[in-house]
Amino acid sequence: MKSLKFVFQFTGKYTGVLVLTILSMLLLVGVQLFAPWIVRSMVAIVTDPGVNMDDLRLITRLALLALSVYVLRAGLQFIRSYMAHIAGWSVVADVRATVYEHLQRLSLRFYEEKQTGQLMSRVVNDTDLIESLIAMQSRMSPLML
Repeated sequence: MKSLKFVFQFTGKYTGVLVLTILSMLLLVGVQLFAPWIVRSMVAIVTDPGVNMDDLRLITRLALLALSVYVLRAGLQFIRSYMAHIAGWSVVADVRATVYEHLQRLSLRFYEEKQTGQLMSRVVNDTDLIESLIAMQSRMSPLML
C-alpha cells in the first residue's frame, strides 16, 4: 500500500494525460461494441431473400460506417497507448530524479557497503516497472477487468 501511495504521489501532476487515456479507452470500448452490430446488420440484410436496390445502398453505407469505425478504433488505440506511455515516462523521470536526490544525501558509509552497479540496476529496473504499471494498465480493456 505504501508503494502505491508513492506512485500516486507522482501521478498527480499528470492527471490530464491520464484522464485523456481513460476517456480514449472508454471510447475505444464503445467503438469495439459498435462494430459487431454493423456487421450483424449487414449479414441480416444480405441473407434476407427479398434484397432490393435500397438494401444494397444501405449495405454500402454500413460498409463505409464499418470502415470509419475501424479507422476510429485505430486512432483511439494510438491515443490511448501514446498518452499512457507519456504519463508513464514522465512519472519515471520524476521518480528517478527523486531517488537520485535521495541517493545524494546518503552517507559515505552506505556506499562503502553497496556496489554502484547494483544501486544503478535497482534504480533503473524498479522505475521501469512503474512505467509498465501505468502504461500497461491502460492497455487492459474495461471488459477484461
